[in-house]
Amino acid sequence: MSALTILLLTAVSLPALIFDVTTGKIPNLLTFAGLGAGILAAVITGGPAALPACLAGIFLPFLLLWPLFVLRMMGGGDIKLLMALGGLTGYPGIVRLCLFSVLAGSVLAVGRMLTTKSFASRLRRFTNYIRDMAATGRLSRYPGTGDREARLPFAAPVFMGTILYVLNVLQPWQA
Repeated sequence: MSALTILLLTAVSLPALIFDVTTGKIPNLLTFAGLGAGILAAVITGGPAALPACLAGIFLPFLLLWPLFVLRMMGGGDIKLLMALGGLTGYPGIVRLCLFSVLAGSVLAVGRMLTTKSFASRLRRFTNYIRDMAATGRLSRYPGTGDREARLPFAAPVFMGTILYVLNVLQPWQA
């Protein structure tokens, strides 16, 4: 991984974290600039042959996460952030970055539920949601999406996932 890629990953994910935590939004200007930088960096560092992996890294998060946006389980800015980071990491790098982000998000979410003593009510809400979908056969919006207490700015686990991804690429785990 080049120093340019690490710099760009930081330049996109850190401001996204700050904006998401302070305003609840990730600016389009940031994510679109990240997308452009990812495409440009791929061509500069790998030539035109790097473009397919870059484009796959961009479109994979969109394809996988769009249903979560439709169900209001994830914001559009979060998806665009992962698309921008996918342009920088390419495919298959974005798969690892997403997995690290989901792992970090899971730890943060469980920790938050335990500290706010809302684990049981959140688990009940989720199981009721799944049961209702199974009974009706219809997808519906996830309940409580307007609940500010429950909101976890996903840019936080994405930033943590980005750090884990960079560390993993620089020093892969030895088996």
